[in-house]
Amino acid sequence: MKKIYIVILTAILLFAQSSKAQENVALYFSNQPQSISFNPAFNAKYKVFVTLPVVGKTHFGLNTSGFAWNDLINQSPVYPDSLRIDVNGFLGKLKKSNNLSLTASFDILGVGFKIGKNYFSIGESLNIESKLSFSKSFFDFLVHGTGMASNNVDILDRDILALSAYLTTYIGYAREITDELTVGARLKMYNGIANVHTNKSIVNCRFDENSIEAYGDFDIDMSLAMGYLAPVNSVVNDGDFKFESYDNVSDYISNAMNNRGFGVDIGATYKYNDMQFSVSVVDFGSIKWKKGNKIKSRNPGQKINFSGIDTDYDNIGNDFDNYFNDMADSLKDAFDLEITDIASYKTGVPTKIYVGYTWDFYTNMQLQALYSGRIINSSYENALTLSYAYSCGPLQLAVGNTFKYKFFNPTVYVGLGGFYIGASVASSYNLAKTSGMNLYVGCNFLLRDKKASKTNVEPQSEDVSQRLSFLER
Repeated sequence: MKKIYIVILTAILLFAQSSKAQENVALYFSNQPQSISFNPAFNAKYKVFVTLPVVGKTHFGLNTSGFAWNDLINQSPVYPDSLRIDVNGFLGKLKKSNNLSLTASFDILGVGFKIGKNYFSIGESLNIESKLSFSKSFFDFLVHGTGMASNNVDILDRDILALSAYLTTYIGYAREITDELTVGARLKMYNGIANVHTNKSIVNCRFDENSIEAYGDFDIDMSLAMGYLAPVNSVVNDGDFKFESYDNVSDYISNAMNNRGFGVDIGATYKYNDMQFSVSVVDFGSIKWKKGNKIKSRNPGQKINFSGIDTDYDNIGNDFDNYFNDMADSLKDAFDLEITDIASYKTGVPTKIYVGYTWDFYTNMQLQALYSGRIINSSYENALTLSYAYSCGPLQLAVGNTFKYKFFNPTVYVGLGGFYIGASVASSYNLAKTSGMNLYVGCNFLLRDKKASKTNVEPQSEDVSQRLSFLER
């Protein structure tokens, strides 16, 4: 019977409740006011727009680095009417480094209006960004224990968790410099609700059939507006802590107001014949978190020898409570973690970069391309989306594909006046085989600019050969 050592479950104990995702980029090219969240130079087509709570934009995204639910839970080859837990199949789908991310955003209020060639906007939204990173070695060791091929493995070797929830209040301004060029900027104030920031998370194991030698080094900052970590008894450094929540909602609000930060968005659009180019940098800023806790190793890098917990992988669930308590005690003794109060610390807000291209190649039809990048917790994610869009009066349809770690990641968007809905899935329309999805829906009150509306709906008499003639110039 193989031994499974407590050290490999460090991430489960500390970070199991976290969950990479990018918002569906089809909204970037839409006629909705929410496109300004991607580029502050957009939206000069509306004389007035109003977005209200609840009915405004609601977005939710859950994505992985390529693995799916079906890789772990699938049909049994022996009993076709039953499901099985395919741990070895799941391991085969993992990369050396993997991630799982969750994003969500909700419009609380938004107002925009146009005066001449100037466009103003104000609003507030709630944003949640999280990313959990883990190595294939973690699950390999969890499944095979000391039966692994290698006896020296890095269970954790990177920044394992980035989690941030915050309110964003903004004021934006865009200006039509010429008929072709529009520039925009938006100033933002952030109020932090919750944050977990990993400065360091290292776990290395060297083992044989009878014992394990391990060392770890953790340095994690956290700040929660709704509470804090406190010692269970009067001995502050005994390693036992519990979560203490504040009693009053006013305390939550006060703490969030103290967690302040500032940021800026900048963007520009340029029209050339039937094409439009756009570029923007969004959420270039940071938040200073107050009344936080630090989780840190007392003796970083110190090597510890222990025998682990003798159990069979398939029988862990038979006595989960005792097993979990044993794991917690072993973790505390092995890595000697301490939790201390810190006055403040600063983190960056996930910064996004967008470069877009639109070609009006025929009446009411467009081809669109968007490069999107995202910087979070010292890592950089990027993707390329190609799409086709058709618009007729208040109706706008768009279908496309996002190229990331897998080839097939379809997107779809439908807009009718101020109402819109859209979605994207990663790799498959079968939800069990998808490695991610993004869903969003919303409604706005819109008053179109007459000049922009006339330009948008004016019939075009050119045939396809005329629309393609610029290629011959």
